[in-house]
Amino acid sequence: MEPLAKEGLYMGVMAKFENFEIQPLSTEQSIDFVCDIAKEGGVLSRSVITKTEAMCITSATGWRAAYYLDALTQKLEGAPTDDPAQAQLLVEQAIEKLLNTTESQKFSTWEEHLKKHYKKDECDIALAILKALAPDIDGKSINALMPILNRPELTKVGLKAILRRMDVEGFITCQDWSNDDASICYRNLLLRLWWKRWNC
Repeated sequence: MEPLAKEGLYMGVMAKFENFEIQPLSTEQSIDFVCDIAKEGGVLSRSVITKTEAMCITSATGWRAAYYLDALTQKLEGAPTDDPAQAQLLVEQAIEKLLNTTESQKFSTWEEHLKKHYKKDECDIALAILKALAPDIDGKSINALMPILNRPELTKVGLKAILRRMDVEGFITCQDWSNDDASICYRNLLLRLWWKRWNC
């Protein structure tokens, strides 16, 4: 909310409320959540999801938001398995189904957010950042991004401002903003795969 409030000049209204950050689920909560979806009849093709499969789903999602854990879980097919290699294969097949164009609404809202709430030049830079980060799961540093973006008008301070906003809004993450060589990568691993496939 804060970036939008700053853009819309209604931070004064926000000051009346106590803000809090909703954290993603823990790994253990994510595994229980995925298993419970099937147990409660929420998956058409399954009544059971093993803990091994749930661990693979949690790992593949990266950002443990219930929405994307559920979206990937819904695509899981095949007989339940406790074999790690087989579970990984089933999850990879589920990811392929999730990345299909018929599921684009689960990911296209991210691009829509940039186009609706960022100024045109900032939106163009943010889209270029996502394109640059998509090929590599480990991401890139600010120092590596500067020449890739190739925008003479863009200073390192300006790039950091856009990146920090994208961090707050859930697009990316960085372990150490004080280090320009620290890796910046997608927070949502499924979004990275979708962006790599359809927007690069």
